[in-house]
Amino acid sequence: MTRDRIGAALLAVLVSSATAAAAQDDAAAGPTMDTTEPAAPAGDETASSSEGGPEPFTIGGWAEAYYAFNFNEPSNGITDLRGFDNRHNSFNLSNVVLDAQWDWEGVNGRITLQWGSTPATYYLAETAAPSLGTGVGAQSIELWQFVQQAYVGYRVPIGTGLNVQAGLFLHPIGVEGMAVKDNWLYSRTNLFYGYPFYHTGFRVSYEVIPGLALNLWLVNGWNTVLDNNDEKTVMLHATFALGELFTGAFSYTTGVERPEDAPEGRAWRHTFDLNGTLTATEWLAFQGQVTGGFEPNAFGTSGYAAGMLAVRVSVIEWLSFAARGDFFWERVASDASGTASPIFWPVEWVSSATIGADVHPHDHVSLRLEYRHDEAAGDAYFAGEVIGDGATVPFVRNAASQNTITVGATAWF
Repeated sequence: MTRDRIGAALLAVLVSSATAAAAQDDAAAGPTMDTTEPAAPAGDETASSSEGGPEPFTIGGWAEAYYAFNFNEPSNGITDLRGFDNRHNSFNLSNVVLDAQWDWEGVNGRITLQWGSTPATYYLAETAAPSLGTGVGAQSIELWQFVQQAYVGYRVPIGTGLNVQAGLFLHPIGVEGMAVKDNWLYSRTNLFYGYPFYHTGFRVSYEVIPGLALNLWLVNGWNTVLDNNDEKTVMLHATFALGELFTGAFSYTTGVERPEDAPEGRAWRHTFDLNGTLTATEWLAFQGQVTGGFEPNAFGTSGYAAGMLAVRVSVIEWLSFAARGDFFWERVASDASGTASPIFWPVEWVSSATIGADVHPHDHVSLRLEYRHDEAAGDAYFAGEVIGDGATVPFVRNAASQNTITVGATAWF
């Protein structure tokens, strides 16, 4: 593809998205894009009434589309290890989402449905099980990929309210959310892609004091609606805030995450995470995350550590710029008896550096332009003529870096 053709494709996306934005009704109801304060993670937002309490019922939705060009020009059209913006030189409708929430007399819940290429990636690690003649249906990615989250709960009238919920939840680690509109950049960090997206089980939440909430999770494990072993995963999660200046969270997650018959044996994994958002001024904000963990297994102790740092500058009401860097290292256990399977990556470490612009000409529209460089310890990406067909013969990674430019658009109500 020539530079002229690339430019024409990018311009086409911008013009099309801007035209759709202009057609929006300025009086439409729903969440608004805040240019000065970080948005809450997509899984934790709660609508409020004019009286200050939760709305009894709210409905919303969003759509996400992008065009990305990978300067490696891989023949298989894949920008690897990128989560949801993973297709080269193609216009993509990555996710269309319909979201409903309710909170009435202590009974609360949420159902978020999704369609697109994002759900297909979201559920890649889901446990598969065949149907049985005893009336048990098959378990697969196709069964669950249209559900992003779905849970019900009851707020027990103890103190400020002990909220007990059950269902399918978004993973709480990190400052990024599943919805692009809630993030500073279009693409997600390696941390967001590496860690799980969802859990199935129970969650108990309690606001200790204003600005401090504690959560206890008992779930099947990482990215499993149907558990793949006999153990359960426990998470302790705390969120805290200092007014509008700072919001943060700390979590500890522990459980056996490998399949029942894994060579690594009954390996109990431990993960720690600390993250936060600092709003220094009306136009300057920072985000940071440090995380790591370890897993003793049959071949020794696997370990991992990662971090990210981002800054956002809001120039004017409808324009902001952001820059971000992240690094994710993994140690794979190995001894004379063998080597453990990697938990996250095909190489020792991966990293990325990203810069981008966010143009929001309407409260319900965001247009993104982003440049990103990915770098790894070895061949983790694709470039040029790629060996394999991805079906009968796996694709062979043949590049240690990749550079992409992405034009994205998202709109919501």
